[in-house]
Amino acid sequence: SYWYHGDFDKSMPDLNYGPAGTCENNATFKAMVGAAKFWVDKGVDGFRLDAVKHIYSNQVSNENPTFLKKFYDSVNAYFQGKSTLGFKDVYMVGECWLGTDDMAKYYTGLPSLFDFTAWENRLLYAIQNSHAKWFPKDMIAERNVFANYRKDFIQATKLSNHDEVRARTALGGGSLSMSLERSKMAAAVLLTSCGSPFIYYGEEIGMMGDKTKPGGDRNVREPMMWAPKAKDTFRPTWITSNVNTDIGIGNVEEQSKKVTSIYNVYRKFLRLRNTYPALAYGEIRLPEGFDDSSSENKQVMVFHRVYGGEHLLVVH
Repeated sequence: SYWYHGDFDKSMPDLNYGPAGTCENNATFKAMVGAAKFWVDKGVDGFRLDAVKHIYSNQVSNENPTFLKKFYDSVNAYFQGKSTLGFKDVYMVGECWLGTDDMAKYYTGLPSLFDFTAWENRLLYAIQNSHAKWFPKDMIAERNVFANYRKDFIQATKLSNHDEVRARTALGGGSLSMSLERSKMAAAVLLTSCGSPFIYYGEEIGMMGDKTKPGGDRNVREPMMWAPKAKDTFRPTWITSNVNTDIGIGNVEEQSKKVTSIYNVYRKFLRLRNTYPALAYGEIRLPEGFDDSSSENKQVMVFHRVYGGEHLLVVH
């Protein structure tokens, strides 16, 4: 009989790339680069790399960042001149579920990493506790750590994802209306703060889901609701949603007609972000005279976004 190592499940055996320092010579490495090249030839301009801290077993050694740099450089060299949209470099974002200091080291391998800490330990806490004042300071501190490893890092900010309790459920508040208002605030902060934001499907219409309840991950992966169920041709029929319904949550078609819906909050702030370069590319700065030691006005968040000659003041 034969045995193999599988970190997650028996259906997902780990791949053996050999020592990280010479992995580029390994047949498995070459096959994975070949798979990426296949998709580049199909017109793909970027990749999301899952569970990058699990390629090699030691999550905090330099093995995984070393592998990722070799993989990125190999694919990027092939990508040059092939983008149908004119991008210079291939985009790769890594899912690296680690704290700031350990995750930052992975920027030596990839240009972009999902920032779990910014959601779980920063924004979620700030909104749940009306403790908003220090969020910009914490984000600036994170970015200073990232810059130690890569000057042109791309901080992939987010709220929840497919492995977490959905943002609206996590934000809570004791009622559907309160959780909705908190979710609108989370969206507004996400889309005006620093970073390159990702939106997990369904958050823009306020979908809910708790993976800690019976059903697990399925609770946070229920079908997107595009239109009323009777005419929603995109909604699968082989799964029944237990949490998200047209009556309780609403759908894209209906919410698009309601000015105050969370869907239109997302649209408004996305439009702002695409209008003002300072919101998309700008530096984040604390206001002059920021008093770190005082809890006065702790429920108010104030910061500047600055890019070129554009200077915006943001208040939440």
